[in-house]
Amino acid sequence: MKISIELSEGNTKRKVVLLIVVLLITFAAFGYGINSLISVEPGFAEITVLSANQISCAGDFTFYYNLGTAGTSATKEYKALRTLYTQTAQDAYKVFTSDTQFEGCHNLWYVNEHVNETIAIDQALYQAFALLEESGTRYHYLAPMYEMNV
Repeated sequence: MKISIELSEGNTKRKVVLLIVVLLITFAAFGYGINSLISVEPGFAEITVLSANQISCAGDFTFYYNLGTAGTSATKEYKALRTLYTQTAQDAYKVFTSDTQFEGCHNLWYVNEHVNETIAIDQALYQAFALLEESGTRYHYLAPMYEMNV
């Protein structure tokens, strides 16, 4: 049994206009959705690292920042801070790790391997050692407890 349905060939202009309107609505909806995904609202927001595949110490910290208060777009500010935070977290890991050697980096591993030698170390590591010296103790892992006035 064969059934054939005839479509009218009239109203071609109306069909083309309707198709164009539907396509415009579709593109506008996708554009709005993508813009909503990549834009950031002003206010306090958590800044995350760009890539979790890179070795960094970002997993040990939570960084919140009040976006949009510097007079620039919150989205631009978020992207700039995210890039800076990612690089800083990677650099901090390289400097403060004591179990891995990195080429061209005199980190804690390097310090532990060159006992009783005169060496040059990174400025951030030097400042961390200076803070430990000022505190009068070597228990760096209890540092928040020192600051509490109980």
